[in-house]
Amino acid sequence: KPKELEQPESGDGSIQVSVDEHGMYVLHLTMPQYKLLKYAFVGIPIKPSTEKPGIMTFRMTEPQFKKFQANQASGTPSQEGNEPKPKEPEQPESGDGSIQVSVDEHGMYVLHLTMPQYK
Repeated sequence: KPKELEQPESGDGSIQVSVDEHGMYVLHLTMPQYKLLKYAFVGIPIKPSTEKPGIMTFRMTEPQFKKFQANQASGTPSQEGNEPKPKEPEQPESGDGSIQVSVDEHGMYVLHLTMPQYK
Protein backbone atom coordinates (compact mmCIF):
# COMPACT_ATOMS: atom_id res chain seq x y z
CA LYS A 1 0.00 0.00 0.00
CA PRO A 2 1.39 3.47 -0.86
CA LYS A 3 2.56 5.54 2.08
CA GLU A 4 0.60 8.78 2.34
CA LEU A 5 2.78 11.85 2.89
CA GLU A 6 -0.13 14.24 3.19
CA GLN A 7 -3.75 13.27 3.70
CA PRO A 8 -5.94 16.08 2.41
CA GLU A 9 -9.64 16.38 3.00
CA SER A 10 -11.43 16.01 -0.30
CA GLY A 11 -12.29 19.28 -1.99
CA ASP A 12 -10.06 21.49 0.17
CA GLY A 13 -7.53 22.19 -2.60
CA SER A 14 -4.69 20.25 -0.96
CA ILE A 15 -2.23 18.29 -3.03
CA GLN A 16 -2.19 14.56 -2.50
CA VAL A 17 1.35 13.18 -2.26
CA SER A 18 2.24 9.57 -1.57
CA VAL A 19 5.21 7.24 -2.04
CA ASP A 20 4.40 4.08 -3.99
CA GLU A 21 5.88 0.59 -3.52
CA HIS A 22 8.73 1.49 -5.93
CA GLY A 23 9.76 4.58 -3.97
CA MET A 24 8.25 6.98 -6.52
CA TYR A 25 6.63 10.17 -5.23
CA VAL A 26 3.09 10.35 -6.59
CA LEU A 27 1.26 13.69 -6.88
CA HIS A 28 -2.42 13.93 -7.82
CA LEU A 29 -3.37 17.37 -9.16
CA THR A 30 -6.51 18.86 -10.65
CA MET A 31 -6.04 21.13 -13.69
CA PRO A 32 -6.48 24.32 -11.59
CA GLN A 33 -3.86 23.05 -9.12
CA TYR A 34 -1.49 22.24 -11.99
CA LYS A 35 -1.92 25.73 -13.45
CA LEU A 36 -0.96 27.23 -10.08
CA LEU A 37 2.03 24.89 -9.64
CA LYS A 38 3.23 24.71 -13.25
CA TYR A 39 6.32 26.77 -12.37
CA ALA A 40 7.39 24.09 -9.86
CA PHE A 41 7.83 21.54 -12.68
CA VAL A 42 10.41 23.69 -14.53
CA GLY A 43 13.53 21.60 -15.19
CA ILE A 44 11.80 18.32 -14.36
CA PRO A 45 11.34 16.09 -17.44
CA ILE A 46 8.03 14.48 -16.53
CA LYS A 47 4.66 13.87 -18.15
CA PRO A 48 1.51 13.24 -16.14
CA SER A 49 -0.86 10.35 -16.62
CA THR A 50 -4.61 10.84 -16.46
CA GLU A 51 -5.84 7.60 -14.95
CA LYS A 52 -8.75 9.33 -13.20
CA PRO A 53 -10.93 11.89 -15.04
CA GLY A 54 -9.97 15.44 -14.06
CA ILE A 55 -6.87 14.32 -12.13
CA MET A 56 -3.28 14.55 -13.38
CA THR A 57 -0.94 12.03 -11.75
CA PHE A 58 2.77 12.79 -11.64
CA ARG A 59 5.26 10.06 -10.63
CA MET A 60 8.66 11.41 -9.63
CA THR A 61 11.92 10.00 -8.39
CA GLU A 62 13.29 11.38 -5.12
CA PRO A 63 15.68 13.81 -6.90
CA GLN A 64 12.80 15.03 -9.12
CA PHE A 65 10.57 15.50 -6.08
CA LYS A 66 13.32 17.43 -4.27
CA LYS A 67 13.69 19.68 -7.35
CA PHE A 68 9.89 20.16 -7.38
CA GLN A 69 10.01 21.20 -3.70
CA ALA A 70 12.98 23.52 -4.30
CA ASN A 71 11.17 25.13 -7.25
CA GLN A 72 8.10 25.56 -5.07
CA ALA A 73 10.12 27.16 -2.28
CA SER A 74 11.95 29.59 -4.57
CA GLY A 75 9.13 30.38 -6.99
CA THR A 76 6.06 32.50 -6.63
CA PRO A 77 2.78 30.85 -7.52
CA SER A 78 1.06 32.81 -10.24
CA GLN A 79 -2.62 33.62 -9.94
CA GLU A 80 -5.04 33.68 -12.88
CA GLY A 81 -4.68 37.06 -14.55
CA ASN A 82 -1.74 37.92 -12.29
CA GLU A 83 1.06 36.36 -14.34
CA PRO A 84 4.54 37.79 -13.78
CA LYS A 85 5.42 40.22 -16.55
CA PRO A 86 8.61 39.64 -18.56
CA LYS A 87 11.37 42.15 -17.86
CA GLU A 88 11.73 44.96 -20.34
CA PRO A 89 14.21 44.39 -23.18
CA GLU A 90 17.78 45.18 -22.22
CA GLN A 91 18.67 46.21 -25.77
CA PRO A 92 17.50 49.27 -27.76
CA GLU A 93 14.32 49.08 -29.84
CA SER A 94 14.55 47.38 -33.22
CA GLY A 95 15.40 49.45 -36.26
CA ASP A 96 19.05 49.89 -35.48
CA GLY A 97 19.89 46.23 -36.18
CA SER A 98 20.36 45.26 -32.55
CA ILE A 99 18.86 42.14 -30.97
CA GLN A 100 16.33 42.60 -28.17
CA VAL A 101 16.66 40.40 -25.09
CA SER A 102 14.12 39.93 -22.29
CA VAL A 103 13.72 37.51 -19.39
CA ASP A 104 10.46 35.55 -19.07
CA GLU A 105 8.64 34.54 -15.88
CA HIS A 106 10.75 31.34 -15.63
CA GLY A 107 14.06 33.21 -15.81
CA MET A 108 14.65 32.14 -19.42
CA TYR A 109 16.28 34.64 -21.78
CA VAL A 110 14.16 35.42 -24.84
CA LEU A 111 15.80 36.79 -28.00
CA HIS A 112 13.62 38.98 -30.23
CA LEU A 113 14.90 38.73 -33.80
CA THR A 114 13.69 40.04 -37.12
CA MET A 115 13.63 37.58 -40.02
CA PRO A 116 16.78 39.12 -41.59
CA GLN A 117 18.60 38.74 -38.25
CA TYR A 118 17.47 35.11 -37.98
CA LYS A 119 18.68 34.26 -41.52
